[in-house]
Amino acid sequence: MVIYEIEKKRKILIEAARQYGLSSPITLKRSQELDALLFQQQKETHSSLQNRDIKLPILNR
Repeated sequence: MVIYEIEKKRKILIEAARQYGLSSPITLKRSQELDALLFQQQKETHSSLQNRDIKLPILNR
C-alpha cells in the first residue's frame, strides 16, 4: 500500500536530515524518493475519482 510506503519513506527522510543535514545529497535523494511516492498516490487518487465519475472543483479560475 502506497500510504504505508509514504510513511516509511518520510521517517527515513527525517532521520537522514537529522544525521546528514537538510542540504546533504543523501537527504535530497530521500526527499526525491518521497516526492515520487506522493506523486504516485496523488495520481492513483485522481484516477480513482475519475473512474467514479466524481467531478473535482477547478481551482484558480
